[in-house]
Amino acid sequence: MATNTLEHEWQSVAEALEVPAATMRLVQGSMSQLEAYHRPTAEHCKRVGILAVRIGQYAELPLKPLFYGASLHDRGKLKVTRALLDKTGEWTAEDAQALRDHPSDGYEETLNEGMVVTAGLIVRHHSFQPNAYPEQLPDAPPYMAGSFEQCARMIALADYYDAAHRPNSAGLSTEEEIKAKLLAHQADMNELVNALYEEGILGTPR
Repeated sequence: MATNTLEHEWQSVAEALEVPAATMRLVQGSMSQLEAYHRPTAEHCKRVGILAVRIGQYAELPLKPLFYGASLHDRGKLKVTRALLDKTGEWTAEDAQALRDHPSDGYEETLNEGMVVTAGLIVRHHSFQPNAYPEQLPDAPPYMAGSFEQCARMIALADYYDAAHRPNSAGLSTEEEIKAKLLAHQADMNELVNALYEEGILGTPR
């Protein structure tokens, strides 16, 4: 998706959700920092924000928390070197370790801005995978009841799906390969994943 088209679609989602102006200024401020530091990461965040809302519409989840948390999920990568963010070859154990702090860094930045729910969603986006991190998570907001963990899980799903389209040492994966990886990675969510493909929410051109 071209940069201008992506920006327009992301802004359109925000407008459709009637995101308050003050909140949008915070989100856009963080996005501008990411764009200046590493545009591919910023574009990834916007795609994940759009996709998380589409998944949330299907799953009947609160959409604004999904949009905020998904759009800002990787803001902590401002503290990761550009060389590592650009790496497409095999990652080393040191590379993986260097990335482990970004959910916590994003959490702290967002919490300092007063976006408590968004911060809690950001810190959880790598908590549903093998070797999950960080090990310590803040409590879920009691007023969101069961939907909070569901929102966090949908952001993780959208993040994994979009990240699977990045080129690696073997080149680009096909959509069939990505679906197979997604079903293996999200084994307890295969019914939802298959439904999202059937609905065209997943599997459409990015």
